Amino acid sequence: MLAGRDRTDDVGADVEVQARALSDPELESLLRGEQPVLDLGAGCGGPAYIRHFTQLVRIRTSVDTAKIRVPEGHGFGGGLWMAFRRLMWRIMRFAHDDYAFRQNTVNTALGYGLEFESEERRREGAELRQRIDQLERLVRERGAGGA
Repeated sequence: MLAGRDRTDDVGADVEVQARALSDPELESLLRGEQPVLDLGAGCGGPAYIRHFTQLVRIRTSVDTAKIRVPEGHGFGGGLWMAFRRLMWRIMRFAHDDYAFRQNTVNTALGYGLEFESEERRREGAELRQRIDQLERLVRERGAGGA
């Protein structure tokens, strides 16, 4: 609703076109966490490895209890055991979700902390390289001027 009128037909189509244009399959796969961990060993070293590692840590921080499946029991005893396990899962679900939420909060904070620390070290290294270059230039200028 815009200005009291239903504009789904004209505005909705524009939004869909813009969403398709902005869609990025690589970004979508990163957000889903499908970045394979084995890519870490794919020949990247040094800063590229650290950048890739911190990205993976940040992406794979969540604990999800929604995907937990209770395996089926076999026979009459297995069916009773299965019913008991499902009942216990329903009872304990709140606690599981609470623990998962807390763990996700800690994991996310650690992931961002690791990323911040890595970026800070990269920035510090760049500043030190710049200072060393300045000092070397100064030594060369003084050496050339004194000769």
